[in-house]
Amino acid sequence: MPLTVRDSINSNQLYAVFSDLCNAYVIKDFLSTTETKIAINTFSYLSDFVKVPTPRGFIAPCSFAQFSQAGMDLFSSTTNVFNAYDLRGLEWLEKKLLDFFNDLKGDLNLEPLPIQTPSEIIHCPLFSFREIRADEAGMHIHSHNQLHELNPAFAEHAAVTIDLTNDVSYFILLQAPEQGGDLVLYDAPWQPGQRNSSNDFIVQPDGSLLDVNNPAFVQKQTITLEPGDMVVFESGKTWHQVTAVKGELPRITLGGFFSKSKSGETVYYYT
Repeated sequence: MPLTVRDSINSNQLYAVFSDLCNAYVIKDFLSTTETKIAINTFSYLSDFVKVPTPRGFIAPCSFAQFSQAGMDLFSSTTNVFNAYDLRGLEWLEKKLLDFFNDLKGDLNLEPLPIQTPSEIIHCPLFSFREIRADEAGMHIHSHNQLHELNPAFAEHAAVTIDLTNDVSYFILLQAPEQGGDLVLYDAPWQPGQRNSSNDFIVQPDGSLLDVNNPAFVQKQTITLEPGDMVVFESGKTWHQVTAVKGELPRITLGGFFSKSKSGETVYYYT
């Protein structure tokens, strides 16, 4: 099925992404220039304690997957970091996002993903910040279904509540790099047993290689955003990547993920 990317989104349309009716929606100027600057300033003042280094920058606050990758204690570390994630000054943004997604969800409930720790239940924030600095490779081609397979510590706890095979992602571009940093979607639906090999190939379940840059086999669509623009896209079952960032300015975004509950009645958000 060819990729479908639309440049507007209406009420009750979140189901379209979950249901494979549309791969992505682009919402122009979701944040005004002034709102974008306020978000950038808040990002710059975040405590180093909540910033977790990544190979190409950092994310704040950390994700559960990063803790499992680092071999750290999932429960105590995550609880401490989330408690320190101070969003004072961005309450307006959280409200704006919740109003927007509540309008999109239709008859579904919208709630933060709860994670049961040995001492308490903690709830995931609606969004995190991500910075990607100049790098030759960019963010490698991936699908979230594959990432869940690679991060069993998160998957084990989240799978109690949500369906981890059909994630939807969103992000807002806050700062564009001088070059690169574009989102690329591939017309290559995820299959169990697939894995990424490089930015050029997906390893198929039988071990063969799918060349994602050969238009004879895979079509792709590049989405270029301006600061303040948002994209909502099918990230679980759609292979995608972020192209290499070049220049002195890093790419800065904020965003998060949505997954349906096992019953299909609730959409949970997490970072």
